[in-house]
Amino acid sequence: KGMADRVTQLQSTLHGLSMLFCDSVGVVHVQHENYLAHQSAAEAEKISSTINTHIGQLVDNLLVTSSNIDTLIKSLPSVNASQSSHQEFIVKANRENEESAEQLRRAVEQAEARLGQLRAAFKEISDAHYAIASSDTMETS
Repeated sequence: KGMADRVTQLQSTLHGLSMLFCDSVGVVHVQHENYLAHQSAAEAEKISSTINTHIGQLVDNLLVTSSNIDTLIKSLPSVNASQSSHQEFIVKANRENEESAEQLRRAVEQAEARLGQLRAAFKEISDAHYAIASSDTMETS
């Protein structure tokens, strides 16, 4: 994948991490308020268990997301990479871009050809409908 794709993935993953953090704060806040609102030891223990379960799930999600971020960062080109390494990367990116542009051009040509076929079929149907309508009009006159 291109560098832009990796940067976009990194941005999306960082956004996901921020959402997990917000969810974490929200869950802990709500569960803590529930915990404080209940006076009985049994209810407090149940809420405490729920809090611990949620925290465990959130920690797992945060660790997985953090690992994904590390992987994405490692796949980005190094700031300290040599000039030739950067040049190779640019050449590869340009080649991938040219290949994508060629695929897009072919797809557009195919779509235009299909559009032409659809227009021709529509015209044929329209002409046939008009011919039938015209003959019905002449017969009723």
